[in-house]
Amino acid sequence: MRSTRTRPLLVAVAAVAVAVTGVVTTTVATAPSAEAAPSTVRVITHNLEKKPEALEKVIALAAATTAPEVVLLQEVCADMLPRIRQLGFTTFHARRSTKCAGADPRLGEATVWTGSGASEFGPVELLKKDDQSYGMACLDLRHAGSRIRACSTHLIAGRTKQAPFRERLTARIRTTTAGWISPQRTVIVGGDFNTNPTFRAMDALYGVGPSANGRFREIAQTAGSGHTRRDGAWTSGSATGAAGDTRRKIDYVFVSKVGSRPAGGSERTMSSPSNHRILYGLVPLG
Repeated sequence: MRSTRTRPLLVAVAAVAVAVTGVVTTTVATAPSAEAAPSTVRVITHNLEKKPEALEKVIALAAATTAPEVVLLQEVCADMLPRIRQLGFTTFHARRSTKCAGADPRLGEATVWTGSGASEFGPVELLKKDDQSYGMACLDLRHAGSRIRACSTHLIAGRTKQAPFRERLTARIRTTTAGWISPQRTVIVGGDFNTNPTFRAMDALYGVGPSANGRFREIAQTAGSGHTRRDGAWTSGSATGAAGDTRRKIDYVFVSKVGSRPAGGSERTMSSPSNHRILYGLVPLG
């Protein structure tokens, strides 16, 4: 699944994509100098909602800097993989076998490393329910002297009815990743968790803050001088509409406390053709 990536070409693509998709360059204007720091890694996560135009927005954002980054994608149709592999080394976990149109109808999650020297790990299976096989698309990489295992995942939707199964999924992520985390390896897990930061399912992931029972910090907690609140920028919903204000945070980037620092990161979001916002920023490494 290896692929090559030419940054100058993607920068040119980004210039076109900015004009077409409306990427606001001011949101990343401060990124290049920060990303030169040896103790951070840039991470982007986005639920594409099966939309190629949402993928193009991610590609344009990734091309806006020459620094390598981890890109975590959800609701990826398998037919998108050739385009995604132009970003860099790509792994894919098929969650459903017949959800997309096209020659390859598989739907799942993908993880991309835009730098050099990555290898596939997994895919990792968590739990099955009905016609869906929940899991993680993972890869191993080295960056700034750190060994990193990065994974993209998508948990079951449904605020109330599916909450117990979602709690089982996050508990399985906690036990699965426990054996990966060490002073020699930092673990990043991100994606669409379909639940709010303070809900019980997220207790298994948050390692700091109220009711925390996990091993991770979330990207919002590492931003700037850092904090322990379980919150962050909204990534789904809207401020207006028939249902009123439906904005909430359901997309996350978690980094293991072992191998990362509690401060020195950043958190940003950006609109997209998808019904999710793009979540991205710098994760401070230990």
